[in-house]
Amino acid sequence: MTRSMNQDTHEKMTVDNLKKQLELSKKREKNMKKRIETLEKKVEELCLSDQDKDDLKQYGFKNTQICLDIKMKLDQMSVSNQKKERIRIFEQLILYMNSPNVKKFINYHDNFKYVSKQKIIEIYTQEPSLSRFLYVNYRNIFNERIPYCE
Repeated sequence: MTRSMNQDTHEKMTVDNLKKQLELSKKREKNMKKRIETLEKKVEELCLSDQDKDDLKQYGFKNTQICLDIKMKLDQMSVSNQKKERIRIFEQLILYMNSPNVKKFINYHDNFKYVSKQKIIEIYTQEPSLSRFLYVNYRNIFNERIPYCE
């Protein structure tokens, strides 16, 4: 009986010890994730061009880089001869516009915002295969429903 009690006590201590080790491991993992995030931010800051640094300081987003990315997508669309390819690139552009920094860019540049809305509405009415995709993303990008068009 004494042996059984000793065994039970030993097993309980082992289980408790394992629980403590697991908790410590989880804390270490959480701390490591925080340190990795901090280091990733520092690396990103070190890799920024002077233009990006200026843009971040002035606008709070990489204005020049966003302009270049959007221009590249539009150029790809204009060069493409196939409708399916242009639609695929347009979908990528809409998804890109849905990112937080590009939303800031859109809200900062009223003319771009106006033209983007009009173009999305135009394609929404002309291309039924994209209607749901455009409806959802228009609402996410501009924080309003796409206007009803007849």
